[in-house]
Formats: sequence, C-alpha cells, structure tokens
Amino acid sequence: MSRIGLGALLLALVGCRVTLRFDDRDAEAGTARCASDGDCSLSSLHCDPSSGQCVACVGDGQCTAAGRPRCDVALHRCVECGVAQDCGSGYLCEPSTRRCLQTCLSVADCPDDQACDPADGICAECAGDGDCTAAGRPHCDPSLSRCVACVDDEQCADPTRHCDRTVGHCVGCLSSTDCPSAQLCDPTSSTCVAPP
Repeated sequence: MSRIGLGALLLALVGCRVTLRFDDRDAEAGTARCASDGDCSLSSLHCDPSSGQCVACVGDGQCTAAGRPRCDVALHRCVECGVAQDCGSGYLCEPSTRRCLQTCLSVADCPDDQACDPADGICAECAGDGDCTAAGRPHCDPSLSRCVACVDDEQCADPTRHCDRTVGHCVGCLSSTDCPSAQLCDPTSSTCVAPP
C-alpha cells in the first residue's frame, strides 16, 4: 500500500469513533449467554444450548399452549405445525406462517364462507384486503388467503408493535430483542416484562 493510501486509511480510522462495550448490556437486553434453563430469568424461557440464548422453545415438549404444539427450531417459537402430518388429513402446513390450511379440489370441500383457490389447492377466505370486512381482521395474508389483523409490523402500533404471522395479530414482542433494556419477551403473553 502506498504512503498516500496508508495515510488516507489512518485518517478514515481516526475520523471514526467506535465505542465497544463489554458490560451488562447483553444481560439487560435478554441476550446474555445461558448454559441451562436455570440461567433464564423467566420460567417461560428455555436455554438453547447451540446459541447460548434464552428462547421460547427448543423442543416440542416446551410447547403447551392449545393450538401451538410444535417448536419451530428456526424461530424458537411454538407454532401450530411444522409439517403437513401435524395438521391431519385434508390439511397442509403453510411454511411461512406455520399454520394449518384446509386443502380442496372444489368449493364443495370448503366451509360455506370460503372458496377453493384452484392455484394453491386451499380453501380461501380472501384474495385481497377488500375481501376482509370483519372487525379486527382487515388484512388478507397472501400466504394463507385468510383475513388477519396484520401481515407486517407496519400494520401494528404501540403497545403491540410487532406482527406475529403465526397467529395473525399484533403482539408486544416476538423475542427479547424487541424489548427495552432490562426487559424480556415472555412467550406466554408476547409482552415485554421485567425479570423477577
């Protein structure tokens, strides 16, 4: 590297101010390392040994809420399904939302308020937001063809700023990274709470 190039690099580095912190901020944000469930401040959180982080679940046995018996190990959250077999005969598991959808060959296979979408082979409630008129469910989730409260965070507001597509409504948090410092995301209520 020439002296001019080295000088320019040094000036650029001197001009940048970088602050590195090695303190309790990770613990405050709920991202402190864990070795076991006992290291997690809330009983509803479990230690993921591969990442050393406290999460909602690492296995199906930690998913006890009705209608959400499977642990999505990528999301570390309890969901309705992981594969079609979780849903039962005549249903499939939609991969982006982890929700069960009724399959169909014709409209006769669907409930009265739904139509059969021949392209996807599922019973559809909507094709766009204009089809969603029920209070509290104004948006059509294109992956589900179902009316929901939200499809993305922009459709949510404080104090429930995050869209949980696995249930189709706005929540306070999806993980502890969504919470203010010194708070954790309690997966039983999807709200930020101060650890005991």
